Amino acid sequence: MYAQEIDERLVKKLGHRVRAEKLTNVEPLLGKPDAPGLPHGALDAVLLADVYHEVDNPSALLQGIRQSLKPEGRLLVIEYMKPELRSEARERQRKDHNIAPEF
Repeated sequence: MYAQEIDERLVKKLGHRVRAEKLTNVEPLLGKPDAPGLPHGALDAVLLADVYHEVDNPSALLQGIRQSLKPEGRLLVIEYMKPELRSEARERQRKDHNIAPEF
């Protein structure tokens, strides 16, 4: 499993935890917001959990993820959404770290 992050400090922190807990199936990976840095055509699935609302260029991110997936691979996006923000503009939602499914 790849645990990709764009913040080098967090990648290092995750690496320490992986080693401390002797996890052999997790590989911390430093990526870029528009270039995940995942291996091409190798992944069965990609999970984005509370990340998509932070992305400035979703098309570039999704293209990078698409390249990393196997032909039958799946993308799962999980985003928390405050009900009162559903009708707000995307920029307002991003400010509050939310994003509606239609975006």
